[in-house]
Amino acid sequence: MLHQNKSQTNFWLDIILFSLLFLAILTGGLLWLFIPSGREQAGFDFLTLSRFSWRQAHNGVAFVLVLGVSLHLLLHWQWLECVGARLFSRKLADCSRLNFGVDSLLFMTFAAVVLSGFVMWFGGAGYHGGYQTSFLLGLTRHDWRNIHLWSSLTFLTVFTWHTALHWSWLTCMARRYFLAAEAKAH
Repeated sequence: MLHQNKSQTNFWLDIILFSLLFLAILTGGLLWLFIPSGREQAGFDFLTLSRFSWRQAHNGVAFVLVLGVSLHLLLHWQWLECVGARLFSRKLADCSRLNFGVDSLLFMTFAAVVLSGFVMWFGGAGYHGGYQTSFLLGLTRHDWRNIHLWSSLTFLTVFTWHTALHWSWLTCMARRYFLAAEAKAH
């Protein structure tokens, strides 16, 4: 029963994380592709929200996503320690080694997205007197935006790989919980 509750907790947390990730991608994509920045944004609203409001929504969703991913890591910490300790052992299954590698890459790309996002969120430097100033590690806000964009795209690629590796578990859990709920409804 405990294992089932753990699986159920992991499944619903994954659904919540996926939903938050979708919202972060949606708001980030809108900010990147459709909502003008700089002087072009003056007086421009998209779906009645200003660029500032969209950015705040993106930052808020991303903050909650970071909290959720932290919880996800805590729930899987025992697996991380166990597999990490046996990573170079011949006794470790190849699929566990692959999962650990993909998960490590996923964590690194997520960390790059979060770091660059926080730098942009809290970094106040930008254009001053017609030129762009550097404000952290010699990089401009535009540089950090590019790091954020490319690390986000890399993260999405690795996340797709991670999801593919866990697809059978996800579909099994979805059938279990959604079909059970449907059966109860009838």
